[in-house]
Amino acid sequence: MSNIGVGAFIGNKRPTTKKALMEAIRDTPEKVTFEETSMFERMGISNLADLLEHPEHVLTVTGPDPYHSRKFTGTIFVRDGKVMVQ
Repeated sequence: MSNIGVGAFIGNKRPTTKKALMEAIRDTPEKVTFEETSMFERMGISNLADLLEHPEHVLTVTGPDPYHSRKFTGTIFVRDGKVMVQ
């Protein structure tokens, strides 16, 4: 299992709250994308489909912007074939 630090987008905008991110994952998962923030090795997880293909990874989301505005954090992972958010 690896923990990957990411920022999130819903369409082309950053989610303003963790609740907004959770609702987008539930309602429009195809619009949710991620950018890995590590300056080292990239794991290639850029959307929820990638995460479902590699359920051993856990995403730690910082938002709304992981570089300039860190107002919330969350963890996204796969359990029993479903995407979960904490």
